[in-house]
Amino acid sequence: MIIINILFLLAGLYVLIKGADFLIEGSTSIAKKYKISPMIIGLTIVAFGTSMPELMINVMGALKGSSGVAMGNVIGSNIANILLVLGSIALIKKITVKKSVLQKEIPFAIFSVLLLILVINSRFLAGEGTYLSKANGYILLSFFMLFMLYLFQTARKPEIKPVEAEIEEVKKVDMSKSAGYIVLGIIGLYLGSEWAVGNAVILSQLIGMSEFAISASVIAVGTSLPELVTSLSAAKNNKLDLAVGNIVGSNIFNILWILGVTSAIRPIAITRFVNLDLVILLAISIFFLLTIALREDKTITKKMGIVYLSIYALYLISLFIRN
Repeated sequence: MIIINILFLLAGLYVLIKGADFLIEGSTSIAKKYKISPMIIGLTIVAFGTSMPELMINVMGALKGSSGVAMGNVIGSNIANILLVLGSIALIKKITVKKSVLQKEIPFAIFSVLLLILVINSRFLAGEGTYLSKANGYILLSFFMLFMLYLFQTARKPEIKPVEAEIEEVKKVDMSKSAGYIVLGIIGLYLGSEWAVGNAVILSQLIGMSEFAISASVIAVGTSLPELVTSLSAAKNNKLDLAVGNIVGSNIFNILWILGVTSAIRPIAITRFVNLDLVILLAISIFFLLTIALREDKTITKKMGIVYLSIYALYLISLFIRN
């Protein structure tokens, strides 16, 4: 029984990721056909499309009343993005981080974690319980809109043209095929999230693990695979700026957009122990910033990549011990 649930969970994650790929390909092709600029495509369709697996997992979890899945997915994905994805990239090539990312995007990602901690615990301190309300969701989405405004302003600068050139390479297909891709993508996202969340809940009950622990480990790694594949590809093609930007941007999206949308749809009840994992995410984010800022060449070396991966292994072990 457990093996079947594990297989359905993994199948769900695979269908979820493929669904996002189909949705991006179909939507991008239609956008190119109507001559929408690569910058707009990159900041909207591609950016939101790569975050769809996390969003669908969270929305499905919230609708099913599985709040542990929603929070575990976001916190676990953000930790995996920094430690697992960037750690893996650093083993291949030394990563040089741009000054703007170091001074703006990474601090904003840290601010996003602090904001989440604040909105979650403000109600607890007021004696109203610990949860993300609809009002909290609107607050997160307001800051997300500010971040999107910043991205649009940054994208107008000449230096992002190499990234735009990559999007230009997306092949055009006929409208019927593009529409078919979009329909397949939506079906894949729904079925994948349904299988993944449903079987994660069943597994947590069968093996005595919390929904949060399953989501922060297995589901989080699964939904981080698009970022891992994209970033490793960018690293192999010597486009490390894109790799780091992809990770930092994804972490901001996960907190401000995904949790914002999820809690705006339905308030998310949160157990107090989640604060520990939020503090761990905050500490890892600050550690990530300091490991780069304190080096003269502003890089993530192979040795630091090993450190990142070791810390991630320790985090996974701590999840199972605390469970």
